[in-house]
Amino acid sequence: MNPGTLVKMAIRNVWRNKRRTLITGASVMFAVFFASLMRCLQVGAWDYMVHNVVGFHTGYLQVHSDGYWEEQTLNNVMYVDSIDKYLGENGLELVHRVENFALASFQSKTKGVLVVGSEPDKEQHLTHLSDRVVEGRYLRDSFDILLAAELSEYLNTGIGDSVVILSQGRHGANAAGLFYVAGIVEFGSPDLNGQISFVSLEDAQSLFAMNGMTSSVVIDIPSEEVLPETKEYVRSHLPDEGYEVMDYKELLPDIMQAKEFDELSSFVIIIVLYLLIGFGVFGTLLMMLRERQYEFGILKAIGFKYQQLYGVVWLEIIAIAIGGALSGILLAVPFAWYFQENPIRFSGDMAEVYESYGLEAVLPFSLDFVILFNQALVVTILTTLMSVYAFWKIRDLRAVKAMRG
Repeated sequence: MNPGTLVKMAIRNVWRNKRRTLITGASVMFAVFFASLMRCLQVGAWDYMVHNVVGFHTGYLQVHSDGYWEEQTLNNVMYVDSIDKYLGENGLELVHRVENFALASFQSKTKGVLVVGSEPDKEQHLTHLSDRVVEGRYLRDSFDILLAAELSEYLNTGIGDSVVILSQGRHGANAAGLFYVAGIVEFGSPDLNGQISFVSLEDAQSLFAMNGMTSSVVIDIPSEEVLPETKEYVRSHLPDEGYEVMDYKELLPDIMQAKEFDELSSFVIIIVLYLLIGFGVFGTLLMMLRERQYEFGILKAIGFKYQQLYGVVWLEIIAIAIGGALSGILLAVPFAWYFQENPIRFSGDMAEVYESYGLEAVLPFSLDFVILFNQALVVTILTTLMSVYAFWKIRDLRAVKAMRG
């Protein structure tokens, strides 16, 4: 018997018991719907969080002097000319930075800040920093400084005010400078909003006694897709010793660990949902095999092979499961799209909880069709595994015994 005939038989058999088919399909649909939305929310929220930190500050890939990241001391830095010699001639976009903690003081207010000295034009290309300016202007003149919004609010500074920066430079040198507030920048991350400031690379080098030096180099790459090959390329063009090359996962271990824990917890919930699908499909399979013993006996008596009988049953089960899965995916798509365009924003106590962890109180969804495809794939695999029981029962089926009931 040709495959087309088996498919026609399976389609007719699916609707022989409409109520059972609809109940089973609905259980699959709602399980896939909730699993899809959960994954879309989880992926969207973490991608947004990582993008906030990576896109607004760390970048995807950084190079430091060996051991710098562990201690983050200005005594362990690199010469700009040296790093440019190894990487600058290879077509890579390098953003040199000097980063150090300091005290920012204005009138009677003082607060600890992270001072980031960078090349304004390159920093703009990397992080689009000027787009974050909500008041004033971008870095332009010597001794300009950009203050994060909450930091500026705490210090009670306005555009044009002079802020004193006090710190310790390289090899214990005193670092003190007077900077003029050129603009106020606002970030999605409360951590960045409350402590970060930006000055030009030359001003930072002068302030911290680091002329011609840089504490870190960010490699400007267009997307995460090219990260592995770029990282390997950078490693191959640097000496074997003296430098460390770190991607954002190594730079942000706390966020990566929190992400892994969250994925593990949601994986448990998704497993429960798919167990419900499995039991529903298996129950339908048991009823189908029990109710149709006589039919199977006749088909086997007239020459049907057990592989053909199993093929029909598998097609019936897979049709119900895939139909339910596709319905669940189609139901999830408009919800995921809507919340991708209109992220859930928290306020009040919930917003304070998020901000206490340094996170922006917003939950966007991701409309990644790979996530949705994976749900259908899992349902197909699960259904096929469930149908192994049918293969075993049909293989041992005896025509005479089956027709006697």
